[in-house]
Amino acid sequence: MQVVIAIKLGTNYSTNAYMKISGYGEDQKMFTVPFRQQTVSQLSITTPTVALFTDRGELEAYGFEAELKHAAPGKSENHMLFREFIWNLFSANDTVPENLESHDGRSMKSIDILSSVLTFMVDHVKRETGEMIDQEPIHFKHVFTLPTCSCTGARTFMTQAAEKAGFPLDTFTIVEEAAAALRVCLQQSPEDLVPEESQERMFLMVECEDDNVHISILNRNSENAIEIKYERNAEVWASCQIQKDFVEMFTLITGESFLSYFFEKYPIEYLELLEDLKKKIKITSPDTSRVAIKMSALLLEKMKKKSGKDIQKAAKQTGLADKVEFKMDKCFIFSETFKSLFTDAGKNIVDFVENSTIAKYPDINHVVLVGEFAQSRILQDIIRSAFPSKRIHIPQDANMAAVKGALLMGQTDVKVVRSQDFQRERTQILSDTNALGEVAQSPRAFRGASGTTTESKIKKSPTKPTPVNRSEKRNQSRLCVIQ
Repeated sequence: MQVVIAIKLGTNYSTNAYMKISGYGEDQKMFTVPFRQQTVSQLSITTPTVALFTDRGELEAYGFEAELKHAAPGKSENHMLFREFIWNLFSANDTVPENLESHDGRSMKSIDILSSVLTFMVDHVKRETGEMIDQEPIHFKHVFTLPTCSCTGARTFMTQAAEKAGFPLDTFTIVEEAAAALRVCLQQSPEDLVPEESQERMFLMVECEDDNVHISILNRNSENAIEIKYERNAEVWASCQIQKDFVEMFTLITGESFLSYFFEKYPIEYLELLEDLKKKIKITSPDTSRVAIKMSALLLEKMKKKSGKDIQKAAKQTGLADKVEFKMDKCFIFSETFKSLFTDAGKNIVDFVENSTIAKYPDINHVVLVGEFAQSRILQDIIRSAFPSKRIHIPQDANMAAVKGALLMGQTDVKVVRSQDFQRERTQILSDTNALGEVAQSPRAFRGASGTTTESKIKKSPTKPTPVNRSEKRNQSRLCVIQ
């Protein structure tokens, strides 16, 4: 019996997938071991990429449980919390840093953080699968993903961390998220995507995550190899565009950054609010008249106390009366307002793709959308309208495409290679990033009573969408922390 375990440590959230291979020709199914939130009665297939360590460097909690324990009285003083550590390891700088700073400024060796997290994630799956089935020993194979736009030395560092965690070199594989996502697309739509014999085919991969959009060009050749020809990062959301606009709507009502405060004090209710918002982003169609977001009674009560007035009256005074409506425990966002959350982000994606990739690779006919926001039908319509001559592919469970594809690659050992001109392209990208040091600006969707737009503080590019500004503090919005 062989069990393949895939672990995705994303820049915002982490997840897993596993498959049992018996060798008897049985159907092989993918499973995900959910993360149980001990303080609330719900399960989730993803958990935040957040780790809580003791002062002795021992991993005590991971994901949302790490946030909850950190918020407990007295915990923050003798524990170290690391948020967005995958971003800080692999994407914030040109090389992997030796140490990472915790939430309160203390430091810990990067390799100790990553090796401990890899051990936790694999053990989480093994506790459910067991180490023995029908008295037959199990051979485990592991696949660990890397962000597609990782810095120099990321693969080597991941290898060293896995070995330090106790995984022998011949028992694990490392793959880039975009290549893994393409692999699952090839399985789901082979008639459209798999090239004929001796024919190569290139794909434009657009990874629509909560914080950035990762753009890459992948070449699938007849030798079953996936070649990365191009990759680039863009903060087209202007620091979590869609979710941050939702935050700023309440900021206009309460007069302060209320949800940031609410997250620190009441993380359980905060998670429930965010989960409902994400669910509505996924299921809302472009012709929906209005979207209902469930609000906790505690949140509404605290908002009323902090603003000193009824929440609906406060909304009217800010000029949002025709955009949102509060009734009982629901916040109703009208259709045009909800769709406007996607407008700027969608336009930025289109501009970035046109300027950075299609202009250089005009023969690409296949565009693949994956990631959390790729599930939005509103965003899908924006992309389809912008590229009517391209074939747009969105795999099932687009937010899980990378980890499921990693599982398939661990089973079949699909080779991932970098093109010869990839390093030259990357050198030019880094040069452009250092020269510009800024990202595209996205105007905010909501206007206050005075008619002025609440705008992002991100600088505006004078010419074109630019690569992500490699800042250690890229996202200030709390809504980026919890997936």
